[in-house]
Amino acid sequence: MLFIVLLVSTIFVIVAGIKFSIWCTDKLTNIIVTQRFQDAEFIVHNNKAPTNWTDGRSIVVDLVQGTLASRAKYALSGLFNPQSHEEQRKEYLIECLDTLTRYFYKCPFFQDEESRQTLTTDLEKEKINWKKNL
Repeated sequence: MLFIVLLVSTIFVIVAGIKFSIWCTDKLTNIIVTQRFQDAEFIVHNNKAPTNWTDGRSIVVDLVQGTLASRAKYALSGLFNPQSHEEQRKEYLIECLDTLTRYFYKCPFFQDEESRQTLTTDLEKEKINWKKNL
């Protein structure tokens, strides 16, 4: 009887671990791949930063995408100097755009090289516009 209880509990733990791993993989895939493509599409079509960039992205997203230090600098700058806060906001958004563009230069999820070139060129043009107008 004890053997059956141990077997069932071991199977339960293994199944729960597998389900948790799948859930984590799904969340990371969403952050790493899906969200970046959605952000790029929004930027190209609307000529502005996605709302979640300006309203504050999840700290996990900034951590995974490598923009956490810039976000912290932007958040802290508003405490001491409002003018500096706007400049830090601009730097944060441009750094997010740079990170996004660098990702697409090496991303394997494109049909062909022409699609990659089109998207990266559009993002680079948008960066120039942001530097002038933000």
